[in-house]
Amino acid sequence: MKRIIAAALLAALLLSGCAAAQDDLEGAAAKAQAIEIRDAEGEEVLSITDSEEIEDFVSALETESWLPAGLPEDAKLLCTAEFYQEKTVKLGQTQPEGWDLVLRLELYEGGVIAVELLSTTMALELTPSAAEYLEGLLP
Repeated sequence: MKRIIAAALLAALLLSGCAAAQDDLEGAAAKAQAIEIRDAEGEEVLSITDSEEIEDFVSALETESWLPAGLPEDAKLLCTAEFYQEKTVKLGQTQPEGWDLVLRLELYEGGVIAVELLSTTMALELTPSAAEYLEGLLP
C-alpha cells in the first residue's frame, strides 16, 4: 500500500513539474521579441521580429500538445529556432545593450524537438502539424 501511495505522489510531482515547464516554455516563447531560424549547418534561414508574426509562429508550434519523448541517438538535426529578448535597461542607460537568448528549440527528423530553457534541455514529441510547419520553413 505504501508503494502505491509513493508512486501516486511521485507521478503527481512529475506531472506538476511538466506543467510548470510547459508554462515556462510558453511564457518564454510569448515574450520573445525576435526569433532566428537556422538550418542544420547554422546558416540563418529566417528572422522574425514582427510581434504578430512571432505570435503566429508560437501558435503554430502547438506547445500545449507536446509530449515527453526520447531523443534517438541517430536523430538528424533539421533546424534550430532561437528566441531572443532585449536586455533589461539598467539604471543610467537609455537603450538596452543587446539581446538575451531565452529559449532554444532544436528540431530533429521524426517530429522530435529538444527544448533548452533555463539551462535545462528536454526532448519532446511535436504534433505532426507543428513538425510539418517547422520543416516547411526550411529551404
